Amino acid sequence: MRYRQDIIDAKIGDPINVCPGIYGGHNWQATAYNPENSTLIIPLHQLCVEMVGQEVQMVEGYGGFGGASRVYPMPGINGMLGRLTAWDLRTMKEQWSHEQRAIFLTSVLTTAGGLAFIGDVDRYLKAFDVNTGEVLWKTRLGSALHGFPITYAVDGEQYIAVPTGMGVMKLLTAKQSPEIYQPYGGNALYVFKLSDSAGKNH
Repeated sequence: MRYRQDIIDAKIGDPINVCPGIYGGHNWQATAYNPENSTLIIPLHQLCVEMVGQEVQMVEGYGGFGGASRVYPMPGINGMLGRLTAWDLRTMKEQWSHEQRAIFLTSVLTTAGGLAFIGDVDRYLKAFDVNTGEVLWKTRLGSALHGFPITYAVDGEQYIAVPTGMGVMKLLTAKQSPEIYQPYGGNALYVFKLSDSAGKNH
């Protein structure tokens, strides 16, 4: 492991810019594996951070977040804060990438029929083609999607369930994309049945 020289030389109060930042890159939203084409589908936040260190007293209970910080978009992304990318594990190359203004706030869920479901702060649940990255379907819900989508079957019918409702991430998303409507509350569980046109075992 090697550290940047400006980080090594930094003193208390010196700003340090890091890309991706503490919220950028791959956050807590889980990656999905698609065994049919050996790809990982990864949700990313295209954010950087300017961190400023502060003095930490060597007493029990002190310290904490690690100093003041300013989060800002990565350079060169044209405001596209959310990114979904698929990597082929056989070649270790990116297979496709989808960028959008709204940050993805759920984990990715893949299905045997070649779909990848994910939700974002703009209240959309989307289904991507795992091979091409094309958006095959989307619907807008009452609040930002947040958490872990699941799939299950009852009497031969397959369902997708996803939770909504803003949590602590609103402290970040409201500042980074203030033009996106982000209602308070909205805690709910939405369930969708996959239609026959989508085929069986999706």
